[in-house]
Amino acid sequence: MATTRKRKAAAEAAPLQSLNVDSLAAFMGIEQPDRERLTLALGLAIEAAEAVTGQPVGDTAPHGIRHGVHLLAAELLIKDQLEDIPEPAAIPLVVRYLLKAANAGS
Repeated sequence: MATTRKRKAAAEAAPLQSLNVDSLAAFMGIEQPDRERLTLALGLAIEAAEAVTGQPVGDTAPHGIRHGVHLLAAELLIKDQLEDIPEPAAIPLVVRYLLKAANAGS
């Protein structure tokens, strides 16, 4: 009978990383960011992530959550949609996948 290895706990495999305006600017490669616009986009993306996962998102997050929030915030900035939280159906599928997969591992 074949044996299987148990996966490491999600907390061990995915250390928490900072999630803030500076991390978003670095993700987007912006050297002189418009902090006000990035703050708006990040706030909306975090609220959308919380709606998708049903869990709060703090100042630090696992890679999958952080990456999903960064991708969504970048899209909101590019499309200049900085007024309303995007509906879950309007969130790109890849972002929803990252958020749900990361949330399932925690």
